[in-house]
Amino acid sequence: MLQRLTQTERLDPADLRRRQFQQLGLLVAHAARTVPYYRDRLPEPPLTEAAWSRLPVLTRRDVQEAGAALHATEVPPGHGTIARAATSGSTGTPVTV
Repeated sequence: MLQRLTQTERLDPADLRRRQFQQLGLLVAHAARTVPYYRDRLPEPPLTEAAWSRLPVLTRRDVQEAGAALHATEVPPGHGTIARAATSGSTGTPVTV
């Protein structure tokens, strides 16, 4: 990670943004392919800033209602193990991810 930051810290802002959207596009494509909740909600590639800005923010209620539909059906190799986390629900209904 440090090597990547060192390589990109002095990039032209437009080039950095282009590279960020390339990476974000890979993540969005993965989510569209492996997360049932997102299959029909994400834009087609290539991801543009305009398309990204139109995506609604995922709310607490969305997470609670979607449940397992937000779970990816596969995780890329090298991304480690899948773990479960949950909020206590002290301010409302708990959220489990």
